Amino acid sequence: RGKYGRNLFVSALNHGFQDTASAVAAVNQRFNFTGTEAEKAAEQFLKFAKVTGTDVGEAVRLVSRAMGDANIPAQQYSQILDLIMVASQKTGVSVETLTEAITKYGAPLRQIGYDTQQSVAMFAQWEKAGVTTEKAFAGMRIAIGKWSKEGKDAGAEFKKTVQGIRDGTITTEQAMELFGTRGGPDMIDAIKQGRFNFDEFNQTLNNTTGAVDKTFNETLTNSDKLAMSMNELKIAGAEAGGEIMGTITPALKGVMESTANVVKQFGKLDKGTQQTIIKLALLAAGTGPVISGIGKVAGGLSSTAKTASTAAKWLLADRKSGSAGMPRPI
Repeated sequence: RGKYGRNLFVSALNHGFQDTASAVAAVNQRFNFTGTEAEKAAEQFLKFAKVTGTDVGEAVRLVSRAMGDANIPAQQYSQILDLIMVASQKTGVSVETLTEAITKYGAPLRQIGYDTQQSVAMFAQWEKAGVTTEKAFAGMRIAIGKWSKEGKDAGAEFKKTVQGIRDGTITTEQAMELFGTRGGPDMIDAIKQGRFNFDEFNQTLNNTTGAVDKTFNETLTNSDKLAMSMNELKIAGAEAGGEIMGTITPALKGVMESTANVVKQFGKLDKGTQQTIIKLALLAAGTGPVISGIGKVAGGLSSTAKTASTAAKWLLADRKSGSAGMPRPI
C-alpha cells in the first residue's frame, strides 16, 4: 500500500476496521473514487466523523448529497468538510442539520446569488437564532417565483426588498403580498431582526482549509496516539511478514522436497517413535545459533528441517535394524 493505504487504518480511531472499510466503500459509491483517491477521501471522512461526532457512513451520505445538489465537483469534498465542520463548531449546529438545510434550501438561495459558503453561514446563524427555516423559505420561494415570472433578477430584487423592509419603504402589507401569508410573517421577521446580516460570520469561514486535519490532530488523546502507534506496528508487521515469507519460502521448498519421502514414512510410525522425532527436532531448533536477521531465518529453518530429516532417517534405519531408539555416540 502507499501512503494513504497505511494512514487509513491509523486514522480509523474509535471506528474500527469495519467502519474503515465502510468509509472506503461509501466514497467509492457516492463519489466514484477508486484506489488511492478512495483511500484518501475515506481517511478524511473518518477524521471528520471523529471530530464532529457523526457516523462516518452518514457523513459521506449527507455531504455527497449536499455537494450533488449544488453541483460541486467531487474533488472538492475536503473543502466542504472543512467548511461544515468549522460552521458547526462555531454555532453548535449539528452537521446533519447544516447539510440537510443546504440540500433542501440551497436552490432558492442560489437563485438570489448565494454561494455554498454563504448558504452554510446563513443556515448556521438561522439555526442558532431559532429561525423557522421551513416557513421563511416558503415565503422566499413565492417571491422568487413572482420575480422570475416578471423577468426580474431574483438576486437584485431580494436585496432591494430586504433593504426596503429594514428602512420602512416597503410596508408589512406589501411584504406579505410578496412573500405570501404562510411564510410572509417568518420571512419579514427574519429580515427585520437582521438574520440576513451574516457577513461577519461569513468572514470567519473564509480560511477554513485544513481545519479537519488541524482539529483532528489537536483532539488526539494519549489513548488515541497509542492506538495510532499500535496500528502502525500492525501494518509494519504485516509488511515485514511479507518480506520474511518471501525469503523463507524458496529455502523451505527445497528442504520439503528432499524430505517428502521421510514425511510419508513418518505417518507410518508408532506414536512413541513419532514423539521421539519431534523432540529431537525441537532440541535441534532450541540449541541452534541465534538468528539475528531476516536473511538468517531461512537458513535456521532450513538447518532445523534438515536436522529433523536426519533424525527421522536415523530412527527409521534404527527401527529396521531393531536397535533401541537412542542416538549412537559420535
